[in-house]
Amino acid sequence: MSSGQHHGAFGRPALPHTVVIARGETIRHFTVRPAMLALTTALVSAAMLGAFGSAAYVLLHEDLQTAGVARQARLAQAYEDRIATLRAQLDRSVSRQLLDREKVETKVAVLLDQQVELEARYDKLAPLLDRARSSGLIEAGAEVPVPVANPRSLDSVGAEGQPLAYSATGASQAFDRFKLVDHLAGDGLSAPIAGSKPQISPDLIRSIGEAVETHEARQIEKLDALAEGARAKAAGITDALRSEGIRLPLPEAEQTGGQGGPFEPVPEGYRFEASLGDLDTALTRLDAVQTGIRHLPLERPVATTAISSTFGVRSDPFLGQAAMHTGLDFVAESGTRVAATAPGTVVSAGLTGGYGQMVEVDHGDGYATRYAHLSRILIGVGDKVAAGDIVGEVGSTGRSTGPHLHYEVRHSGIAVDPAGYLRAGKKIDRLG
Repeated sequence: MSSGQHHGAFGRPALPHTVVIARGETIRHFTVRPAMLALTTALVSAAMLGAFGSAAYVLLHEDLQTAGVARQARLAQAYEDRIATLRAQLDRSVSRQLLDREKVETKVAVLLDQQVELEARYDKLAPLLDRARSSGLIEAGAEVPVPVANPRSLDSVGAEGQPLAYSATGASQAFDRFKLVDHLAGDGLSAPIAGSKPQISPDLIRSIGEAVETHEARQIEKLDALAEGARAKAAGITDALRSEGIRLPLPEAEQTGGQGGPFEPVPEGYRFEASLGDLDTALTRLDAVQTGIRHLPLERPVATTAISSTFGVRSDPFLGQAAMHTGLDFVAESGTRVAATAPGTVVSAGLTGGYGQMVEVDHGDGYATRYAHLSRILIGVGDKVAAGDIVGEVGSTGRSTGPHLHYEVRHSGIAVDPAGYLRAGKKIDRLG
């Protein structure tokens, strides 16, 4: 055996394999070389591995696909559940905002009704304020409650927190009903954004309501204070006159008649009307008193207070015997201007016996005043004069010992002491 035939392991030769197939009398044989056998075995193994791998891939892929579908189903369910939760929250939020808006609209409607009521109140109050001003209860330069011509916007009202329907000092302002309604426009569901109109908050409505109620209370307090002032001034005038023995010619005001009945507190809703009626009654009384004293000679005829002879019995300067002096003699230089002491009509102006140059003014209600010994008369018979109008100048005409003003007050033709009227006039001036 040659060396080329002994290549197998342990010295055995690597011979090709022979496959014999016998079928009946037919015999076939194949020779399979080792390399071919190894290749065939490898191919068969690879095919089997491929088949097993494909089957395993198909099985694993189906499991993964099933797991993916289940996961997507769970995500979809969770998403739907979240959507349902958000929708329920939105519905609750919308319902709550609709309720809040309805409450706000109701409160705004109440505020607008209060504003309309305040406007109606000032329509009633304006004439009484004019009467109070003309009666001297309100100073000419003092500010009184008046409607505001240019109300501020709701934004500024909310910022300052002091919205009032009218101004008594110029510091408070009205809120605009149209701006309130305008701010309620829209669905009221969207949140405020930059540049948009702010929503009306319950705090703002509450602050406006509290301010209106405070203003109403102060309004009533002012009415009560004015009524008390009117009563006090009327009483002060009548007391000043009564202290000097002067009867005020007001029979219709003095006759009050009987009154009575059980005491019933004023209901809250009628407080303004009650205060308004109280002020009206007090102003009516004050107007009657002030109208009555217009006929009374309460002003001084000359600026000086020096008096050389009083009213009453005195020694006559010419005869030296007791005589009745029917007026006051004011010490004044010749040419001093003489003023009427009350409004009236000139009924005499010229030389009148011992009076010399004299002016007599009829003031009505039986009252008249005389200004005698004038050096010059500056008024004529029939002229209308007001208190303070100049009627002449001091002189020494007639039965006189020197320049002075003889001043008389007569009631129903009878001379009365002018000093009491002057003192009463001074007391009344102090009342304002």
